Amino acid sequence: MIYKHTARKGKDKNETVYAIGRAERLHGQQPEEGGYIVWVRRANYSGTVTGGLAYTWRYVKKDLGYVEAVKLINKRLKRKEFIEKLPK
Repeated sequence: MIYKHTARKGKDKNETVYAIGRAERLHGQQPEEGGYIVWVRRANYSGTVTGGLAYTWRYVKKDLGYVEAVKLINKRLKRKEFIEKLPK
């Protein structure tokens, strides 16, 4: 499950979009239980879509702890967008 409210544009020439998500079975559980996933939005050519590009979400890395996921997304975004400690 992708948390769309965490989607942010990176500071690269393509303005790549990254987001944090979590495994379906752990949604709603405590952050200490882990299961976080960092997602990236990619464009693929598609002849059936208006404009020729179809967008899909692909994972960068799975089964991360909360702090690990936040550190990875901050690194990919090239800025400190999220706080790197567990929420209370």
